[in-house]
Amino acid sequence: NAFCAEDIQHLLSDKRRLNGYVSSAYHAIPKMIKDVYFDAEHPENQTVRYPNMRAPHMQVATREGDWQFRDKAEVIREMVESNLEHLCEHAESRECDVHPFALKKFKECQEMLDAFLQETGDNARAAAVWRRVKKDVEMV
Repeated sequence: NAFCAEDIQHLLSDKRRLNGYVSSAYHAIPKMIKDVYFDAEHPENQTVRYPNMRAPHMQVATREGDWQFRDKAEVIREMVESNLEHLCEHAESRECDVHPFALKKFKECQEMLDAFLQETGDNARAAAVWRRVKKDVEMV
């Protein structure tokens, strides 16, 4: 598979696992990213590589089957946006069965990330949440 074309039906069909992600609030995105891109049981989804953790770039799989260097911040942003979208869909569905407090925390995190990603306003808290999530994703 190519980057951004991963098959994640095994995750999206597992409501218990999705509930676990949503319950994790600020750690939901890094946990899901780890399960999507770095799961040994699904090597077809391993479309991202960190050749050097300190370098400002990563490698992503292309449709042609090669690996292309891309800006690390851009790749992480795409991973966060994609997985946040899936988690938000679940959090808003009737199948979401998490404690109301955990759901509230997840939605706060979602709002902060959305504000940062859409660059709406000058919100220092949104930027802090983004840095925290980005750092957690880099450590996956």
